[in-house]
Amino acid sequence: MSDEMCMAKRTPEHDRLNYYVGEWKTRETHYPSPWLPKGGTGEGRATARWAIGNLFLVTDYHSKGSMGGEFEGHSVDTWDPVNKVLKAWWFDSMSTGAMVMTGRFEGDDVVTHSEVETPEGKTRFRSISHRISQNEYEWTMEMEVGGKMTPTMKVHYVRT
Repeated sequence: MSDEMCMAKRTPEHDRLNYYVGEWKTRETHYPSPWLPKGGTGEGRATARWAIGNLFLVTDYHSKGSMGGEFEGHSVDTWDPVNKVLKAWWFDSMSTGAMVMTGRFEGDDVVTHSEVETPEGKTRFRSISHRISQNEYEWTMEMEVGGKMTPTMKVHYVRT
């Protein structure tokens, strides 16, 4: 078996994630939730780049505001051509674990789902990245509350 046969190959679905590469300014809206009962707002920045053979989109996120002090997040996203799903891992300064998400492209939107063990028990989440223009998008996080998906936060991204 040659070395070339063992190497992962970039797909057209990886290319669809090129949109997110770059520097972004963010504006957060947090809706009331178990973690932030009064909700709030924040501002920050994000940087996304390709890594490891241009197969993994790595994003670093920093913000200040409603979370109280500095908030940091880090995501790794890729397309899984075997299972034909987007896979994403999210790490942040609020937890020592990772949120693992799977999803699909729905038009230009990226929709992911996850189930996370929280102090309140298992909670289902859905996130939607919706393009507004070539230089602007919104990311919405929803969580299941009483059997219904409810928005918990929205982050508005503008390319810098």
